[in-house]
Amino acid sequence: VNGVLENLPFVLGDIRVYCKGVYVVIKSSTGIKVTYDLHYQMSVTVPQTYMGQMCGLCGNYNGNRKDEFRLPNGREASDIKTFGEAWKVSIPGVVCSSACDGSTCPVCDKNRQAIFEKPNYCGIINDPKGPLAACYVKISPENYFSNCIYDLCMSNGDTKVLCHSIQSYVTACQAIGVDIKSWRTPSFCPMTCPANSHYDVCPEVCSITCAGITDISKCPAQCAEGCACDDGYFFDGEGCVTMDNCGCFENGRYYQPAEVVITENCKQKCSCSPMGGLVCEDISCPTDTKCEIKNGIRACYNTVVCKEASCKSSEQCKVVDGVKGCHPLSYSTCSAAGDPHYLTFDGKLYNFMGTCIYEFVKLCSKDTGLTPFSVKVQNDNRGSKAVSFTKVVTVDIFGMTVTISKDYPYKILVNGKKVSLPAKLENEISVHISNKLIIIERKSNVRVTYSITQEVTVTVSAHLASQVCGACGNFNGNEGDDMTSSTGKISINVHEVIDSWKAKDHSSW
Repeated sequence: VNGVLENLPFVLGDIRVYCKGVYVVIKSSTGIKVTYDLHYQMSVTVPQTYMGQMCGLCGNYNGNRKDEFRLPNGREASDIKTFGEAWKVSIPGVVCSSACDGSTCPVCDKNRQAIFEKPNYCGIINDPKGPLAACYVKISPENYFSNCIYDLCMSNGDTKVLCHSIQSYVTACQAIGVDIKSWRTPSFCPMTCPANSHYDVCPEVCSITCAGITDISKCPAQCAEGCACDDGYFFDGEGCVTMDNCGCFENGRYYQPAEVVITENCKQKCSCSPMGGLVCEDISCPTDTKCEIKNGIRACYNTVVCKEASCKSSEQCKVVDGVKGCHPLSYSTCSAAGDPHYLTFDGKLYNFMGTCIYEFVKLCSKDTGLTPFSVKVQNDNRGSKAVSFTKVVTVDIFGMTVTISKDYPYKILVNGKKVSLPAKLENEISVHISNKLIIIERKSNVRVTYSITQEVTVTVSAHLASQVCGACGNFNGNEGDDMTSSTGKISINVHEVIDSWKAKDHSSW
């Protein structure tokens, strides 16, 4: 919203944004409503007061279907392609292709069309004995049926396209109050729901929400198929959580548990405690920083222009992640990938198939000037005892425990509480997603990444050389002593060494 990432539901003045079934809804007090399912279908609804005042791809809303294809200058377009091209919006750096025209448009092969017309494909939409038949007297299924066939042809029979096509008709019918029968099955367009929820063609949402949700989204008058919370769980605007994991609602905004947010103009820092509510404190941006929004997060960002002489011998004046300042001269990365193959900070490669929780890397130095931290990994085998993969990554730093799991790709745990991404935590720790990587980092000292392919990396700056230990070695430039156990014993037996770095599980996934 105005460049800042916000949680749902959200209200600002006369605008409300919330989830309804599989859709995100933007609604104004003047009656304008925009819905989007984040994949396939969007719609715009306007009240009659806007009649004759509209333009664009949706037409002019004047009650006459014969003059819909008007150009921005008010003239009638000669064909649909010209009409569509005229309403292009230029965005710097974005290149879009032109639309097809007449004979250049792809055509659905008749044999494939005959297949996709069957009830186990698009035929479910206009089957008079099917689960959607009750809607026919209200909304004709023919346009949805023909669109479904064409889209399925163009996508080479992609089942996701099929399911979205059927869903678009179901949504239109439910929006006008038609009672739709259950049409999904475990083998036909099953809807995958997040943890602690299940699919329902008409979920009851008002009595099983966190406090304040219905104040923002209001109780819907019509059904909208989607995911319903299991018993004992409550809808928090995005997913289903236990009551003690419900976040905070203040001034129309929803704050995730443990989430830290900087308010407008960076005048306050607020954090959400589920039991204590939203707690805010006054702040001001330090010297050489500026209140800005980057990657959707408002914060005080460094604007210092450093002089080479001001940096320490182990630092260099350069730009890192958009911040110009004195940064460590070098970094080293330890990684675990595949089944899994480990590569230490000093470059030693080894394989280890254990399925416990291990100290990947932690601070072992007694130097009180260094911030203690640890990164633990939990491995599991995908049905084969011969191989294992990284399942959970846990980072402990500044008294916080941040946990990532492959089963929850867009959320993290912070001290046992679920938090959506991106998130800016205390002590300048940020967590965000970039190129399918979940990234946890603290300034330029420690950076942890975890990918959807279950690869984990830890990158540390040069000032931590010889100060760390664990499965990643000690970062002293000598790979010959990387196989050092937790008791300080050097061994050539990989299993003996890594088993010594077993750790306790304190995640709550």
